Parts: sequence; C-alpha cells; structure tokens
Amino acid sequence: MNLAGTPPVCMRMNTAVREIHVSSQPGSSYFLRVDWEGRSLASGFRVLLTDGQDAWRGEVGGATVSGEAEELEMTEEKYIQDLERALIGAGEPDCYSFSLSREPASGGGATLTYEKMQKDISVG
Repeated sequence: MNLAGTPPVCMRMNTAVREIHVSSQPGSSYFLRVDWEGRSLASGFRVLLTDGQDAWRGEVGGATVSGEAEELEMTEEKYIQDLERALIGAGEPDCYSFSLSREPASGGGATLTYEKMQKDISVG
C-alpha cells in the first residue's frame, strides 16, 4: 500500500551464507548466514548459525558495531571491513578462527567469536 504523496521505499536486503569451522570441534561444519541492509554491516546485521541439527540466531545493531570499533581502538571503517571478511568472506581471503560456546543456562543460547589469524610473522 502506497500512501498518497509518499514514494515507495525499497530497502535492499543482502544475504551471505558461508561454511565455517569451529576450532574447538575439528571436523565439524557450521553454516553462517548474515543478512543486512545497505552497502555494509555498519547499520547492523542479523545472523543465523546452524550445524544442521541445532540453530542459533542473533542481531547486532549499528550502535553495537560502532561501540565495538571504538572499544578496539579501530576506525569504524576498518572494523566493518574486518567484520565483512570474517562473517561474509568479503575482500581478501584472510584466515579466521571461530569459537562457539554453548550456554545451556540461557535456554540453549550460544556465543560465536572469531579471531584473525596472522600469517608469516617472523621474529628475529
């Protein structure tokens, strides 16, 4: 339904699905779906994680994205690039390690975290 004098608004929904491996569970596969509006994850996003048997979902708002960038002392642009590489596999293929901790006390919830793995670091 279009209100008189109001042009229709069309928000583009983006979706990415990728397979991830959880470091504490070798040989297991999980699928991560990320949905967001606009050009980047800056305004927030929704996630769905499944191992084919169980599934978890969550939502991250734009204020949380900004706050985490500030907490990590990164520019928001750089933090969003890192998020997009880890969660949707955008840009250069960096190596990320994922961890999943299940929280039975919270009704079966879970927390998914990632860490960027550095390669070719020489000390000497």
